[in-house]
Order: sequence, then C-alpha cells, then structure tokens
Amino acid sequence: MSWLKQNKLLIILIIVFLLLNNLPYLAGLYKSINNPDINYNASPLVNEGDYFVYLSFIEQGRDNVFIKNLYDYQADQATLFNPLWFSVGQVAKFSSNIIDYHSFRLLFTLAFIAMLWWWLKKIFENYKKRILALATILFANGLGVLFLSFRPNTGVSPVNLWVSESNTFLNLYQGPLFSLSQALILLVFALFISAYKKSLNKLIPIYFLISLFLFISHPYELVIINFPLTVWVLIEFWQKRNKKIFYYLFWLYLSSLIGGLYYLWLFQDPSMARYREQNIVSSGNILEYFFGFGLVTIFSFIGAWLAIKKRWIKNTYLKFLLVWALSGWLMVYLPLSFNRRLSNGWHIPLVILSFLAIAYIYKKVPNLFKGGLIAIIAISLFFDTLYHVLLYTDQSYNDSRGANVYSSVQRKSIYEIMDLTMANDSIVLTRELEGNRLPAYINARVYIGHSIQTWEADKKNEETKKIWTSQENISSWLKEHNIDYIFASRKYIEEIDNIKWLAQEPYIKAIVNDDDFIFYQFIE
Repeated sequence: MSWLKQNKLLIILIIVFLLLNNLPYLAGLYKSINNPDINYNASPLVNEGDYFVYLSFIEQGRDNVFIKNLYDYQADQATLFNPLWFSVGQVAKFSSNIIDYHSFRLLFTLAFIAMLWWWLKKIFENYKKRILALATILFANGLGVLFLSFRPNTGVSPVNLWVSESNTFLNLYQGPLFSLSQALILLVFALFISAYKKSLNKLIPIYFLISLFLFISHPYELVIINFPLTVWVLIEFWQKRNKKIFYYLFWLYLSSLIGGLYYLWLFQDPSMARYREQNIVSSGNILEYFFGFGLVTIFSFIGAWLAIKKRWIKNTYLKFLLVWALSGWLMVYLPLSFNRRLSNGWHIPLVILSFLAIAYIYKKVPNLFKGGLIAIIAISLFFDTLYHVLLYTDQSYNDSRGANVYSSVQRKSIYEIMDLTMANDSIVLTRELEGNRLPAYINARVYIGHSIQTWEADKKNEETKKIWTSQENISSWLKEHNIDYIFASRKYIEEIDNIKWLAQEPYIKAIVNDDDFIFYQFIE
C-alpha cells in the first residue's frame, strides 16, 4: 500500500494516458456495442493498411503457419518467421485476432512506460521532475497541424501527422509491434550500459537474445540500436581508454550479424526480394522533422548544449541519450531506403533533452514562465496530441474519414463461408481495400492487397479491373495466375455489378452472388 501512496501521481498519469491514448478505440467499441448491425474492426487511424497486414500475421500464427506474405500471390515459400506475431497468433486461438492485437498493445505499452520510468530514475533524482518528464514524453507533439494550416501546399508533411514511429503517443496508439520495440530498445540500451558500467557479464546473454529477437521481428532496430551505441562506445573509449567496452559491443554485433544473415537468406525468396525493392520509406524534407517535432526540436538542441556545458553528461545514461538524440539526425538521412523507420524511439531522447532545457530555464528565470508564455509552450507541445485524440475519436465513432472502421454483420458471415470453403493455400482475385483486408480474417493469398507488399500493386489493380469487367472468356488468365476464387463487395469494389457476368460462365461456380457480395470459385 505504501508503494501505491508514494506513486499516486505516476498511477494517475498512466491512467490518464491510457484513457486518452485509447479514446478512439473506446468510442468505436461503444458504438458497436450499441449497434448490433455493425462490427468494429478496431483499426488505428494512422497507417490503417498496416493494421490488416499485422492481423494477417496473427491469423497465420493461429494456424501454426510460419508467416508468408499473403499479399503477393507468387509468395510460395513460408520463409518469414516473426516471433512476435506468431506468439500473438498462438494466444489468439483462445480469443480473437483483434482482441489479442489490442491486449498485447496495452500490455507492451505498460512495459514501455515501466522501462521509460527506469531511465528517468537514472536521469532525475526528483520524483516530480520524473513525473513531468514522463508526461512530456507521453504527450509532447509537434506543430504539424499548425504548419499545414498556414502552409498547406508546400509539399512538406510534418512527420507527427503520419509517421507513428516519430511520436511516442502515436506509436503506442498504433500497435503492439511499436510499443514492444521501443520498450526493448530501451531495455537493450540499459542492459548494455549497465553491463559495461558495472562489469556485469551475466547481462551479455540477455541483451544478446533480446536484440536478436528485435532484429528478427523488426529489422530496422538493427541500425537504431547499433548506430548510437557504437558512437557512444567510441566516445567512452576515447575518454577512458577501457578496451573492455569493445567486448560488450562484440556480442551486440554478433546478434546483428545473425539477424543480418537471416534477412540475407530471407531475401533470396523472390517475393521477399520484390517486397524489399519497393519498400521505400525514406525521409523527406528536413522541415518535416523540424515541424514534426516542433518545440522539441529547438529545446532539444538547447538541452544538448546545456548538458555538455554544465557537465551533466557525467551521468553515463544522460550522455548516451545525448548521443542518441544527436545521432538521430544522421540516422534518418543515412543512404538507406528505409531511413525514415530509424526515427523509431528518437522522440524519447529529444524530449528528455527538451525537458532538461525547459526545467533549467524555469529555474534560472522563473518569471519567464508567468502569464501567457507557459500557456504558449504548453499549447505548442501538446496541442497536436489533443487534436489527434479528438479527431480520431470523432472519425472512429462516426466513420467520418471513410476509414471503414466498421463492417456489416453480413460481411462477417461471408468471411465465415469463405473460411470454410477455401484451403489455406488458395489464391483470391480481388483488389484495392478488399485485398488489403481479406487476409486479416482468412488465411489465403490475394492477387492484390497491401500496396507495399504486393508487387506492382497499381499495375495489377488496373489489370484486374479490366480483366474481370471484360465480359470475355478469362479462364486461361485465371489458370495462368493460379486463381482459385474471386471475391468483391459493393463497399470496396465500385465495379461489382460489371463483374457478375462471370456467374454465368461454365468455368465459374457462384457460391455467393447477392447484391452486396460476390464469391465465385474458378473450376477448370
């Protein structure tokens, strides 16, 4: 009971954060409970397409399948093993994919907050400062909304509006992969530094295995972990000439080598090689980061300067956070096709340095924070977060963005029919949003699905639209592309009425053929 009393502020902060972070989901759940004619798919409203890909991984885990790319019909080999999604899929056997997705997201969010709190205890001795720093990390945001309000046509899109990795609040809102990855990134950093600082060799196998798990589950973490740690190790060696630090780094490099060799082997599979070729997620104009982080950008540089000048970096953990914060500007512009992904977790050290700067300025010039200035700073830091909470809550409840967060009861029954009818290796001809969502509920491949994971998705979308509305014999084309079934709905496929001619063809068996759905089997 004494711990609860001592940490009352921490518990209140966590409850408030969880409530606001999950308010859009709660709104959607509330509406679906009160409307039995709809099903809520609980998709996040940032990078919605990715959500259904993750559900497809969980669906395969339920079926004990070591994951394959269901969004490329040519992906024949089950080569991709993701221990996170496979484990979630195993647990989902006892509930549902969606429930488990969000249950693990919440569980890993709490793990992340616990790990972050450990770091803050290493930086701040004062309890209230730790609370304020934690609140700032969880809620601080950029100026993306303000920027686009005044400069909407510049081609610059601040990252806090669409890159969840660059923002702690959005990261924890999106899914379990991101909350877990940030928790484990902090854990690997903590274990590595503690092992070196205290000569605790028993920590080596722990951070070796955790980092290997991370590299296999989310390969971008290989760079995110190795780059700042290597820079920090070189600085430590230059200052202290302790060669043993390279021994600890060796084990991290070994886990990186194993992870790298795994992906080198994985990309021998043609479908994975194609996926890598078109998986371009590179950073844009640097202003997208400046405005995406907003005041955090400015105050983090002030905090970095103060940390060096005031010798706060005698604190080993703060020194590392300084290295991570500054090296982040290099990482997101490394000559890699996925450099934007390297912003994952970067928000954390930037905000900690920003908080140090604000706390120092407040201590030295408290009068500056009286009146309107403190309000301006608070609004600048937190406005975009509150804006997104309200926006996503409205869009979830009213489905006002056309995000299709609800589906009909009929769709659920159609999916059940398809699941009972099709074998796991079946290939379904469909397109656009239909193809993005189908593998989330049925362990079958689609001709076109998620745009990044489907090779030449735009070309195939146009091809499919032309093929299945042609009113010509397409049996040879279906056979050539190994198509087993055809599926479309009025909600996602605008030309559905022009596809129904296929039901009269001798090589087609109409399993479902009503006003809103068609589900046909190709029979040779």
